Amino acid sequence: MATGQRRPARPWSCRGLLLELARAGHLELPSATHVHRNPTVRRATHGAKALAPLLLDTTPLEGPLRALRPLEFQQVRRTPEESLFNYLVAEYHPLGYTRPVGEHLKYLVYAAGRPIACVAWSSAPRHLGAPRPLYRLVGRSAPS
Repeated sequence: MATGQRRPARPWSCRGLLLELARAGHLELPSATHVHRNPTVRRATHGAKALAPLLLDTTPLEGPLRALRPLEFQQVRRTPEESLFNYLVAEYHPLGYTRPVGEHLKYLVYAAGRPIACVAWSSAPRHLGAPRPLYRLVGRSAPS
């Protein structure tokens, strides 16, 4: 591409701009003719909201962290408690819940028999590659 030329707009960037303008009240979009159903989004919340309030004590815990000992880390991936993990993240995380990409682990942290934290790890997408300075930072050479 020559200097001064702009990249052609991508369909998703145009859609994003239109949605922003509509949200700001600058234009009115026609109603959607087709609503895409994403089964993973439904699976993350379906039934969990009805179940979780029965299981949760949401009164604040006060005092030093050492008073909560022992902490119990319970792996919940592919267990019945995974829906509780998904609910808690969807309800209390600022970005909500999205199913992690690739291999991942999910843990609930319990203190005094109640969940106090959700911890998740996800595998790094190797196909994206890390910037070479990052490899130097961790003391490794970048793959060829």
